Amino acid sequence: MVNPLLYRVLPSELADSAQIIDFRGKVGDFERLCKISETEIKAVAGSAQTRDWQDSAVRVGLSFAWLDPGMRIVSATGQVTAGLPVVCQRCLEPFELVIDTPIRMLFGESLDDSRYADYDVWEVDGTAIVLRDVVEEALVMAMPLAPLHDASTICGRQAEEIPAEYPETTRPFEDLRARMKAKD
Repeated sequence: MVNPLLYRVLPSELADSAQIIDFRGKVGDFERLCKISETEIKAVAGSAQTRDWQDSAVRVGLSFAWLDPGMRIVSATGQVTAGLPVVCQRCLEPFELVIDTPIRMLFGESLDDSRYADYDVWEVDGTAIVLRDVVEEALVMAMPLAPLHDASTICGRQAEEIPAEYPETTRPFEDLRARMKAKD
């Protein structure tokens, strides 16, 4: 299968043809994502590396169009979904984090206008881009700084060790105010 994300292409050419890209690849196609995941998994001593994690699916859906009537600004909108192996920062167990992020990007020159605040801006001056870099940047930016399981109840051994309530909590300063008033 030919990967359309690997070609160097001008954003203006994509907008001229109203290009739609619907691609299914794998995490192994994205070098930076692989390095991030490898670093995560190797950071936990004794963690079993997820088998064939580089074959996890990445789904890319992008459509290109001209944003302005003067045909100076190219917009790329769509969705990217990927499953990446990460380590839960609560229980330190590896798990697959599914990142599902929208893409709203603009390509053009000097795009510092406040009208484009809800877009990610890539300032290009007529040079070709590699779409893999654009998609990879969106996925990296969508990754949480501290990945966690969805709920603490599924956090491996850690969830079993934390009691739900602390019935015998000692509060040494609970009646401090009453003691201070009694002393006056």
